[in-house]
Amino acid sequence: MKEVLPLFFLFLLEWKKMRRTRFFKVLLLLLIVGISTYYTYIYLNTVRSHEVIDNLETLLDVSEERLSELEKESQGNHKDSSDYNHELKFYRTSVPLLKQQMQGLTSGNWEIWAKSNSLSRNFDEMILSKQEWESTYPTRFTLETHQSMLEWFAARNIEPIWPNDFWMTKYDEVFDEGLEPIIRGNFEKRHASNGSYFSYHLLEHLFTLIGVVFFLFLFSDIVTKEGEGRNGPIHLLRTQPLQKDLFLVSKFGSVLIMTLFILLGVFGLTTLLGTVFDRFGDWDYPILIYDTEYAYQWMPLGWFLLKSTGLFLLILLFGYSLMFFFSVLTNRAIISIGITLTLLVLGINWAEQSTLYVNSHFLPFHYLNVFPIVSNEYAVLNDNFEFSYQNGVRSLVSCSIILLFFTYVLSVYRYRTRG
Repeated sequence: MKEVLPLFFLFLLEWKKMRRTRFFKVLLLLLIVGISTYYTYIYLNTVRSHEVIDNLETLLDVSEERLSELEKESQGNHKDSSDYNHELKFYRTSVPLLKQQMQGLTSGNWEIWAKSNSLSRNFDEMILSKQEWESTYPTRFTLETHQSMLEWFAARNIEPIWPNDFWMTKYDEVFDEGLEPIIRGNFEKRHASNGSYFSYHLLEHLFTLIGVVFFLFLFSDIVTKEGEGRNGPIHLLRTQPLQKDLFLVSKFGSVLIMTLFILLGVFGLTTLLGTVFDRFGDWDYPILIYDTEYAYQWMPLGWFLLKSTGLFLLILLFGYSLMFFFSVLTNRAIISIGITLTLLVLGINWAEQSTLYVNSHFLPFHYLNVFPIVSNEYAVLNDNFEFSYQNGVRSLVSCSIILLFFTYVLSVYRYRTRG
């Protein structure tokens, strides 16, 4: 208990020093501007329900007109052609389903829309006609997950992300050169500017090496600016009746606390922007999680983002541990951040070349891109489910503890040798 108040005092001191730094303020301002700019892009590229309704109305009009023509032909002439009977049956089935989809869209009843959409696609027949190992689009896995996703929408009355006609998974390999750009292009247009899903859009990019670099630069001089060994302000702190071990602990703890507050601010800003200019959204929107042997499950968007945030914080813990070690070692901010970033880039390249090694999943550099790890996409692409969320946590925590231990030992040694 005696150490709590001094530690709290040091936390406040670090916070005051950080918020007075122009570099710190500029980077935070750039973050806010970047989020706002990206939201503008997402908002302008989001397909709205009324656009889907317009397209469906056109399709329904064409289908009803064709059905009327076919029925008139059946009254005038007896048709024995199998193609004719098949076409007539198709339109007699599809027109009522299209009307149900229209009803669900216009009323906002996504249960009606999802059920009628599922029936109109004849998923069961298509799934039964495919083998699990097939890898041409759409795979059996893709068909099953698309149907399951529609069932999730129906059960929870969730508005889908448009366009919903195109759905791809990591098991798809499109070999038709003309078809692939169409499928991938439409799938990549699945934007949503509501509060919850915009958070997903933004964090998909932030929870990568981009975000790690931003936070490392944000706190890059927290150790070196004290001027240890160069008659800096840290010597004034050392004259105070405080345990010397608390200085480094307070700095590291301050960085983690500030990081957490900044991430909470990012969540708040993304949710606020989406809610004000669109709507709040659905935290239980389904996110596909891959499993072994073509198994899968759905994870609510809110829980997915929470798990992703936890893993990203551990990535930052690892990055901060590297930066603190080299900051104490070199006592130069630019050198320490340069070495840290170089090691991270080299580590990622090393990890990419070592995916086939037996114990490769212990390398922390595999886990610097969060979303593919949480969804197990990374495991599917490398055909190795040892690249898992759990192993990522173990690897990042273990390496961070080792680095922090050596940082502490180095800090004590340098302090004693310098008197």
